[in-house]
Amino acid sequence: SDWYGVLACVEDALKIKERPVSYICEADAWGSRPYDLASIAYYHIGKYDKALKSCKKALSYSPDSQRIAQNLEYFKNIQ
Repeated sequence: SDWYGVLACVEDALKIKERPVSYICEADAWGSRPYDLASIAYYHIGKYDKALKSCKKALSYSPDSQRIAQNLEYFKNIQ
């Protein structure tokens, strides 16, 4: 429940522009995961406009994710 901590980690992760060529570099970090986590964190701190924007970005990376799509619809309805 440290939502501000989640946002700080996401911001740091998104600053990394080159994907390391290493076996410990997880693919999730380069897809929807950072934006998905940001959307949930923004929701929990009451920044619904940013939650919606981050969720849209997450869905652009994972268009088949039913959970992210459901979150997007939820965020649209709380605006």
